[in-house]
Amino acid sequence: MDYFVGLDVSLRSVAVCVIDGDGRTVLERSVACEIEDISGCLSGLPVSDLRIGFEAEAMSQHLFFGLQSAGFDVVCMEARQVNAALSAMRNKAADELDWRLQTIDARGDVDATRTALAELLSSPPDGLILGGFNATDHTEVLEKLAAGGTTILGWHAAAEPGPIAGTPVFSNITTDPMAVAQVAAAYAIEATDHQAGVVIFTDTRFGIAVAKSDEMAQVIESCATCKVLDIVDMPLDQTSARMKQVEPALRAFVEGPQSLSALIT
Repeated sequence: MDYFVGLDVSLRSVAVCVIDGDGRTVLERSVACEIEDISGCLSGLPVSDLRIGFEAEAMSQHLFFGLQSAGFDVVCMEARQVNAALSAMRNKAADELDWRLQTIDARGDVDATRTALAELLSSPPDGLILGGFNATDHTEVLEKLAAGGTTILGWHAAAEPGPIAGTPVFSNITTDPMAVAQVAAAYAIEATDHQAGVVIFTDTRFGIAVAKSDEMAQVIESCATCKVLDIVDMPLDQTSARMKQVEPALRAFVEGPQSLSALIT
């Protein structure tokens, strides 16, 4: 029988979930973020029947090659691949509930987001989820949608969970951005044996991104032998196009034995 393993990875621990080919949960456990610990957790299952998947992040390279060397079939998924899979799940759930679901991808562009929201005014939906952009940038149109009967939720639409002050957003669902920033910066320090030279990418259009980049910088600067080389304002919707152009300039920052890490909020 085939078994599918999902890993939810943090700096020091990994949440392991195993399901079988019929979708039944076989195992749920939290272990240290080490190849030996993950392998030991899965030791009761036949390696040849296992397929391990996790999202690309700071520990991806270490886990991918380590688990592959241990004999596992490993898949590392880029964020857009994961989003596509989640979108398919949302569509299936909506079909089961007999809901009509529309997904609008503005790709982080503020003007495109504003246009998309304005177009909804002609036929306000019953519910609206704001995914990954500042609700406070669109308060006026959101107030109009709420007045038309639309219930509005946020998904990483502000730096804090709960209702968003000054907007009609019922509640915002988000991880603690400070905790995420601290883990990313701590990994850069540990991975370079406390010799990190760090360039941080942020998007100053989004408060949550600025809060995270500021926290990253503070953690890096608390390491006496590490250095924040630069904080680069990189619009999220232009990251793919501009990153290849920026990479050569990043390498020019490296001095002596210092290692270069790029942290993206």
